[in-house]
Amino acid sequence: SYVIAKAVAVILALLILDGIALAAGFAANIVFITDTPVFPAGYVYYPFIILFPAVVWTAGLVFFVNALIPSHALAVTLLAAGLIFQFSLPGSFFDSLGIGLPILASDIAGFGNPNRIILQRIVYFLIGCGCIFTTSFLFRRPSQLRLSKLGSIVFAMVCFACAGFIGLSLAVQSSEDLTAHREMLSLSVQEADQPMVSVADCILDLVHENREIEATASLRLRNDSVVPIKTYFFSLNPGLTVLRVACGTASIPYTRKLHLLVIQPSSSLPPGATDSLVVHYRGTIDERVCTLDVDVAGLKLKHKNMFTTIEPHSAFLTPTYVLLTADALWYPVPGVPDISFDRRSSGRGFVRFTLRVKTKSGLTAISPGNVKQNIPGEWEFIPEYPLPRISLAIGRYEKKAITVDGIEYAVFYHHKHNFFSPYFPDLTQKEISDAIREEKNIYESNLKLDYPFPRFSIVETPIQYISHPTFWKLYGESIQPEIALVPEKG
Repeated sequence: SYVIAKAVAVILALLILDGIALAAGFAANIVFITDTPVFPAGYVYYPFIILFPAVVWTAGLVFFVNALIPSHALAVTLLAAGLIFQFSLPGSFFDSLGIGLPILASDIAGFGNPNRIILQRIVYFLIGCGCIFTTSFLFRRPSQLRLSKLGSIVFAMVCFACAGFIGLSLAVQSSEDLTAHREMLSLSVQEADQPMVSVADCILDLVHENREIEATASLRLRNDSVVPIKTYFFSLNPGLTVLRVACGTASIPYTRKLHLLVIQPSSSLPPGATDSLVVHYRGTIDERVCTLDVDVAGLKLKHKNMFTTIEPHSAFLTPTYVLLTADALWYPVPGVPDISFDRRSSGRGFVRFTLRVKTKSGLTAISPGNVKQNIPGEWEFIPEYPLPRISLAIGRYEKKAITVDGIEYAVFYHHKHNFFSPYFPDLTQKEISDAIREEKNIYESNLKLDYPFPRFSIVETPIQYISHPTFWKLYGESIQPEIALVPEKG
């Protein structure tokens, strides 16, 4: 019909103009801004994510409002007021133009939540199409056939129904996330006062396969309390399915309550006594458990400003990249997660860890401790000292290292991110050593403490990785034993 043809013409004209602007920006990026990396893929899929749905939605809305309201001035006023109101709403679902969506992509891990972004854009694309078809139905023209009007309203109803279904599913998912967060927090508060075993030794054998891990945790437990412990309470990520819990060759009964693993030993563990367990589990990582002590809604808004929005992530588990810290509960941790100042599991103490990792050949695993690599894709980490927690990063890393006064200082960076070397072409090993030694001495003098570890590594992480320090915790997960996690290109 006339309306549909006019809408298609307007949309194509806008897309052509935007394409010219993008081509000019791409050329300027290559020719004039030579010190900034070119991201060619962004010029292809960002228009499809932001531009195309926004143009269709805007054109459809303008056509629909003009069809309902004869006064052009009143229609423009209502459209402007609606857009202003829409921008004032919290969250990213009501961002029809896609300006504030978390579409900042990482070279290491890609988009933070691509499925949700794509579904949100499809919603507004379908609403725009529905508005165009509705306008075609309302438009009165002598030559318009009854069959054409019927087809227009049918297509409009299908578009609105599909948009409503997808939008409702996104809203349900958000509601389920908040509900799961509240339930895990409530369960942690409920079980926080249970007597807790200590872990003296923990041997982790982990296999990384695509978006899952399979691991076996061999634990040596100790009762440091003054009362017998009848039940062992552990925290383990709810996305990980426990396959078996055993003591020696005998299986032990256990139950899962969301993120808690409750184990019933054959007999109570007296004070000062020890026990051993083997926990075999497999699955993915549920990030909702990483932020039990954080306001989730406020966290989403915290990383949004006028120009960029970052989708915060506490862990990553992809086929080519892994980042797991203690907050992700990727191995059994005694007690419940730390949730407040008066409900901290301060009795966990230090653990002698051994970590063996198997992943794809070509990926580098990073964790605290002395590292051995027997064959490509298999790594073993044995820390020289007991640690309060352990982390694991796997990715396409390259390493630059230097040893100063018996301590190895290393930088692990994405294999495409060596942008810093050209700025220091004449820097010698002696100059680097002297600078590191001076900064280390100043730091130790200010703290009045010596650095205890034989190595220190700076590890590049995706831009979406966010540590969540709280006022009652002296550290964030970006600082690990022997390791500092920094944002990419930081």
